[in-house]
Amino acid sequence: MPVKPLLHFRPHPGTFLCGVLGVLLLTALIGYLQQGFFAGHWWSAQYMASLLIPFSLVPALIWLGYVPARLEFSQHAMLIRLPFRPARELPWSDLRYWRQNANMLFVVQFRSGEFQLPLFAFSRAQRRQFTGFMSGRFPQYEVKGWLARRRAR
Repeated sequence: MPVKPLLHFRPHPGTFLCGVLGVLLLTALIGYLQQGFFAGHWWSAQYMASLLIPFSLVPALIWLGYVPARLEFSQHAMLIRLPFRPARELPWSDLRYWRQNANMLFVVQFRSGEFQLPLFAFSRAQRRQFTGFMSGRFPQYEVKGWLARRRAR
């Protein structure tokens, strides 16, 4: 008999798309202004139109590569299913560490592998629920900062 999950998370495509396109637009704007004001080279209309290629490919690749189609937490394990890959059930007893970076990226490492989950693909309520579950149940495995990964090994 399957175990009923304590928490079940579903990504929100609109939230995800706004987050990714926002970062891409901000990066493009900074590059445009930097090259225009400091290098005196303003982008042509054709160059700006060519940005539609990465603006369409990057969100699709991130969605298919990193956003789980199914994410569930049960009493004993985390179930994660990424697109085009089989579902993996990872027992909490194999948890090595977890961390989050400014509501953008959540990294969780088990003995069998590490997963990077873009938190911006989930609603704010789900992000709070997700991180609240982890910090409430596994505070001893939380690491902070980018150097913390080495310490966790």
